Amino acid sequence: MSSLRKTALVAGALYLITFVTSIPARVLFGPVKDPNFILGTGVADTQVLFAGLLDVLLAFACIGTAVALYPVVKRQNE
Repeated sequence: MSSLRKTALVAGALYLITFVTSIPARVLFGPVKDPNFILGTGVADTQVLFAGLLDVLLAFACIGTAVALYPVVKRQNE
């Protein structure tokens, strides 16, 4: 497997992770839109924490995608 193919595979996997983590996170952040969330009973706290964890994973995947694609872009336009 060539170096460029490995880079493309890693970048593609990280790019897919961005979609896999962003869509459920948006759905899980639903209770935050409720005006009584702050003063509520705390029923959806775990759900919102998990959504926050998915957002952190999303941020790392976005950064990883950029870092993985940098050698390809650098090679194309020096």
